[in-house]
Formats: sequence, structure tokens, C-alpha cells
Amino acid sequence: MTTQSSIRIVGLVVMEVALVGLAGARAAVLQGGLNVSGGKSVTASNEHYGAASNVTDGALGNGSTDEWLPDGSSGWVTVDLGNVYRLSDVNLLNSHNYNDRRTENYRIEVSTSGAFAGEQGTLATGVLAVKGSAPYQFQDVAMPVFGDPANNGVLEARYVRFNALTYPAGTFGPGLCEMLVNGVPDQAVGALASPVIHGTTLGVKAYTQTTALTDAAPASYTVRLVTITDPVSSVRSLGKTVTAGPVLQGDGTRIVNGANDGTGNEFLWTGAAASDLSLGIATLDLGEEMMIDRIDLLNTYNHNDRGTGKYIIRVGNDSAFADGNGHNILFGEFSALNESVSHVLGDPVLGRYVQFVASSVIGFSTGLDELTVYGRTVTSETIASGAGQLGGSSTWGAVELASPLPSGYHWLALDVTSPGGWSSLTLQQVFVPEPASLAVFAAVAVGLAVRRRSPVADRARGQACRGKGPRGA
Repeated sequence: MTTQSSIRIVGLVVMEVALVGLAGARAAVLQGGLNVSGGKSVTASNEHYGAASNVTDGALGNGSTDEWLPDGSSGWVTVDLGNVYRLSDVNLLNSHNYNDRRTENYRIEVSTSGAFAGEQGTLATGVLAVKGSAPYQFQDVAMPVFGDPANNGVLEARYVRFNALTYPAGTFGPGLCEMLVNGVPDQAVGALASPVIHGTTLGVKAYTQTTALTDAAPASYTVRLVTITDPVSSVRSLGKTVTAGPVLQGDGTRIVNGANDGTGNEFLWTGAAASDLSLGIATLDLGEEMMIDRIDLLNTYNHNDRGTGKYIIRVGNDSAFADGNGHNILFGEFSALNESVSHVLGDPVLGRYVQFVASSVIGFSTGLDELTVYGRTVTSETIASGAGQLGGSSTWGAVELASPLPSGYHWLALDVTSPGGWSSLTLQQVFVPEPASLAVFAAVAVGLAVRRRSPVADRARGQACRGKGPRGA
């Protein structure tokens, strides 16, 4: 008879997306939403001096080549994100022109169809800050949380509209330099959990969380048995290949040379400089898939004027980190230049590529002095694979393994790829108990061992019994 055994969950890492669709967990992901509006299509009520496309081109200069400057006392620009995204916030930078055109009061609206016919209503209103001088400071507008239980409080939209309502007295009209819309796309979701029945049946969730927050079938899934070949966690990044850009100074090798390079010898991005809003990105290739459990960072100093503020670290096996495959494992922030930060991961993650994304600036541009990755080498073998949905946000599916897993602890990796090309990678340690028949055999063996006595002990016990027994016995 087959009996169901429980599984001990030691560590679970779910990257990019919430595991079971909880609003709180999903909100944590949305806080780290990346710019999804860069270079996207823009329309406007009118274009007088500056084109509407200027608000998503990443250029932060002044005048008609970098700013949207409409005719009249008001106007609007609408960004088409191309797909529906889960939105977290919008970053705005006012226009300046020659200090004679800027927006005062504004309103932000979103739409899934582009009609803006009361779909979501007004999301935010306010007074837009003066642009000032470089390095420019964006005004962050958080998206409100809606209480629709069917949507788990998540705001989703394809179109985002900025309405310039008024402009200050003494100027000639409103405008906008840049609008960054931050969010995340649909995601592939994977999870491993109980039950395991004598190591042959594995509990699995493999599905896609769609923009409608429903569960759809992934294109494929693979379960791998991961074996650690070097149990010592050590530096694996030293001297490895790094691709980074856009470059202001240095090259990627500077962030993996193991040295505090100091003034003039660090890697600096042009990202967040006055003329370019491109994120600073560095992608480290470890050469092979590894189990990563610690990542150390050292911020730049330059001449006490350039460094990274907020950052994101991603790990995965997709070198391009395609949209949705970023596997964001942590969000952090440097509080000062030349600051060192150590991130010890409570649960290790699996991947060949580590990507550092500088998402805000201290001073005039972003930079990084050192990226140090600690991990263990591994090998893996596929023990199950297939296509179609397994389980969902509230249920578990089951995968029958081709052969039983031995009893004891095992590392399992679950790769899930969605129809849209998005993927997830989950690494988890599981415990497989001994089969019930072996456990009974062990218990019987222990019982026999306890009952066994030496001949001397048996004679002594017999004499003691006869001495205490009834007369004539």
C-alpha cells in the first residue's frame, strides 16, 4: 500500500513574481518595477515646439529637441506601453525650455483600451516640481492601490496619460521633459512543495500569471536534480567576463578585479547624466550555472561626485535578461559614495548570469567599483519535464518521476517558460523520507536488538526470578 509522506521545505526562492497571488507579496514586486515606457510610442493633444516622443526618449536637456512643449494653456501626452503591465509608479521631470515653459498642476490617468472613458478615473493629481539643474531629480508619483478583490489591488494598464492642466504665471505654457512608467509584465510562476510519495510523486506549480491575474498554461516546465560538486562557497566572479554600458569611463573588468580602484579607475555609466537617462547595467558571466549565496558590492567615488543610489540585482540563465526574465532577487540602495554592501542570501539562487542594474544616481552619473559573487559549483540532471499547466495560484499539480528519489535531502530546480517567452527558475531543498516498509523493518531490527541478552545476563535473570518466585515453583 502506498502511504503519503510529508516534505520538509528548507528554502524557496521565487523570483520576479509572487508565488500564490497574495496582494502583499505582489506589491513587494511592484515596488521594484522597472521602466517599461522607454522609447515607446507617444501621442499628444498637440505638438507646438517639442515633439511628444521626447517624453520617452531618455534625453533630459532643455528645449524643443528634448521636451514636449504644446500650444495653448493645457494639453496631454499618452504613452502606449505596447502591452498591459502591472504598474508601480510614474516618474516625472518638468520642462524648462528657456525657463519660460513648464507645467504647474497635472493629472495622471491610465487605460487598458486607450479610450480613457472612466476606466480607472483619475489616479493622481498634484503640482509638478521645477526642473532645476543637473543632476535632475525626478518627481515620483506612486500608483494607488485599488480594492478590487478580483484584481488583488494591482493596477494594470497599457496606456498612461499625463495631463498638463495649468502653467505658472509669467511663463508661456506647460510642458514635460520625461515620463518614466515603471512596472512588470506577465510572469511565469514555478513552485515545488508537498506531497512526495516515496520519492516518486512531486508537488508542482507551473503556470503563467496573466495580466488578468488568472492562471494560464506555460509552454514548458523542467524539474532538475541539482548536485553540489564543490561544497565550499567562495568567490566565483574574479576575472570573469562582464558586459556593461552605456560607458562613460572604464570597462566591465574593473568591477571584477578584486580591488578598490579608487578615483578615476572605477567603472562609470553615462546613465542618469544630464543628457542620458539610460539605466546603468552590468552583466556578469560566471561561465557556468552556480548556486549563489552571497553578493558583495562597492560603490564608486570618482571625485566625490559620481555613484549609484538605488539598484537591482538579477540572477538567471538568460544572458539577455529578456523582458520578464530578470529574476530580480533583491532591491537595494547605497546611502553614500564608496560604500560597501554585503548581501547574504537566506536562500541560495541558481544561475550563470548576475546582472547589476543602477536605477538611481548619487551625483552626476551612476557607477560601480566592485561586484563580488560567492557560490558553489553544481551539476544537474533532468528528472521530469512536460508542457501544460500544473496546479495554479491556489492548487498544486503532481509530477510522477521516472524513478524514485533516494531518501534524504535533495536540491531541486524548476524551470518554467510561459507562452510569451517569460521564464522563472525556482531552487528548493526537499527532504524525502524512507519508504514505510524500510521504516518498519528498521523498527523491528531495533526491537530485536533491544531484546537480545548475553548468556550470562540470561542466567542471572533466571536465578533472580527463581529466588523471588512462590515456594515449590
